[in-house]
Amino acid sequence: EDFEAYDAPTLFRDADALFEADKFADAAQKYEKLVVEFGDSQWAPPALFNAALSLEALGRYGEASDRYKQVVAMYPTSKNAKEAAMRQAACLAEVGKWVQSAEALALVEKREDLTLGDRLETMARHGLALFELKDLSGAEAKFQQSLALYETRKAEEQPQNNFFVAMSQFYTAHIAHQRFRDLPLRLPQKQLVLDVDSKAKTCSV
Repeated sequence: EDFEAYDAPTLFRDADALFEADKFADAAQKYEKLVVEFGDSQWAPPALFNAALSLEALGRYGEASDRYKQVVAMYPTSKNAKEAAMRQAACLAEVGKWVQSAEALALVEKREDLTLGDRLETMARHGLALFELKDLSGAEAKFQQSLALYETRKAEEQPQNNFFVAMSQFYTAHIAHQRFRDLPLRLPQKQLVLDVDSKAKTCSV
């Protein structure tokens, strides 16, 4: 009778080859097979992480998020855990699960192994989640916190890209604009003068 002899490294290499060939569904299955059969091996944490990456590449964000969460839960000390935690939150955002995304990001922010770039990304994503949840004050505070951190640390450590700094700047301005737009303008004239004055104040903050 036929049986297939294989070990964890072989499975990992085979799954990697499928991933490189953009055969993400097959790659995910093979990575997961490794995790099921060799869960205690050193290959398991990266295999589970790569299974999540494969699902993410397929646009299956809900499933990818679940796998990333498993990486953090099952292999918290692995070198994949930090990125898994960050990508889990990003995948939740992709499917509009803003409450869960904000909760996941709050956990990431407590990690002590974040680079400046990681921290700026986490805070900006957290701000976005709060913005989507209509918590403008919370979002604004998070974006401003992110920009303040960048100003304090940029001399000693430059993030690899400034996308999330720009994102925080954009949303800080966007929230101020939204607040300005939402302020009422009422007649009669005396009230109108007060309203215009309060609008001017929000612009100068």
